[in-house]
Amino acid sequence: MAVTIDGTSGINTPGVVNTAAETIATTLAVTGVTTFAAGTAALPAITTTGDTNTGIFFPAADTIAFATAGTEDMRITSTGDVGIGTSSPARKLQVHESGAGTNAYIQLSNAATGAASTDGFQIIVGTSSETILVQRENADMQFWTNNTERARITSAGVLQINQGDGVYIGGANAETIFRPGVNGAGLHFSTNALLPATNLGAATDNTVNLGSGSHRYATVFAATGSINTSDAREKTSVRALTITEISVAKQFALEIGSYKWLAAIEAKGDAAREHIGLTVQRAIEIMEANGLVPFNYGFICYDEFEDGNRYAFRMDELSLFIARGQQSALQAQQALITALTTRIIALEAS
Repeated sequence: MAVTIDGTSGINTPGVVNTAAETIATTLAVTGVTTFAAGTAALPAITTTGDTNTGIFFPAADTIAFATAGTEDMRITSTGDVGIGTSSPARKLQVHESGAGTNAYIQLSNAATGAASTDGFQIIVGTSSETILVQRENADMQFWTNNTERARITSAGVLQINQGDGVYIGGANAETIFRPGVNGAGLHFSTNALLPATNLGAATDNTVNLGSGSHRYATVFAATGSINTSDAREKTSVRALTITEISVAKQFALEIGSYKWLAAIEAKGDAAREHIGLTVQRAIEIMEANGLVPFNYGFICYDEFEDGNRYAFRMDELSLFIARGQQSALQAQQALITALTTRIIALEAS
């Protein structure tokens, strides 16, 4: 049986259309199709007693809409798009706030968060077209890809990228980016300075390296040279170099020459530039030949890493070591000149 309800017809007998509307006080059970008038937002086709401007209506073919207080609030279009606050949604779900100076909200909540406007998680389009994600709870926000957490913002405001061994930004030290863990380190952004930081993000002193034996910076550009601590309060008393050490320093000076980096030759060919210095291996040979233990001296450096090893100098200390040898040579020359001058004066006087 088909029952047609057009807003004016009542029902007394199945299959009989009456001329006057009638209220059915009990359940209306229909087997088959029940057809309603399309209705409007002001007068929905399906409504309730005493609130006839709130309900469901059918504004177009294959379209269903929902009205409250005579105004359309939501519709499902013929393409399956859902619009809340708009009659022409552009996506499968579109929430539109037409009121001037009013944000558009989507809110997600559950039994744990509560259901007030200050609970749960909210997606907001602001009045200046800005987009805002709001975690209203004292809890983290997580971001996942490929079924794996990739980042989170903790309730304390720390941005964690690849939680555990990843990079953390902010938190108690809001100006810090750091990597946690036993071997972690970081950078602390201070006033006109970029400071080393610990694996907890706190600024630290003399504990973090810049680069390593296997991960070097190619070139450091600076307006002035590096400042190295030379505070007497942090050192033993400065001892004089031995005769052997001074002799080795002089021999180092004789080894200074010109060379080219092999990597530069490979990259630039004949355009590779000349550099001045000596090799660590040759310095070690000279020291051992004179009975010195090379690695007792801070200007001799050696690092091992997964793919090999590498020798290096602390050039400031090496330069001072060689300078002491040259000063000794100059002293000897000056003594000889003084002695010869004395003899010449004596001979001229005789």
